[in-house]
Amino acid sequence: MATYNRAVGIPQKVLDTIPWGLTCVEYSQHARERLRSKYGMLPCVLPRVVGITPQSVIEVETRGGVAVKILVRVSFGDFDLCMPLIVGRGPWYAKTLWLNHKEDNHHTLNRAAYASC
Repeated sequence: MATYNRAVGIPQKVLDTIPWGLTCVEYSQHARERLRSKYGMLPCVLPRVVGITPQSVIEVETRGGVAVKILVRVSFGDFDLCMPLIVGRGPWYAKTLWLNHKEDNHHTLNRAAYASC
């Protein structure tokens, strides 16, 4: 298992395993409750379909060189919605989520925590 971050570099061979395009997302109970309790929003505002693009992918976890979990960051009103998605054949699964300010670029990223190209 290896985890790659866009700021450190994601190998092309890993990017080639990502199913790009629109995907349906199913949210865990935890993710829905977090949206309500932490941000005061109703889960019905969560997108049911998310576009998986090179610009939206922040992090990729692999097994055997194949993407199995992808952290995406997508526009969500005044914020960006960040959610690790478990890649699946049916709807992808969001176990948790959080909001970031659009200007937050994580300058404190621990680059040593990620595999390099």
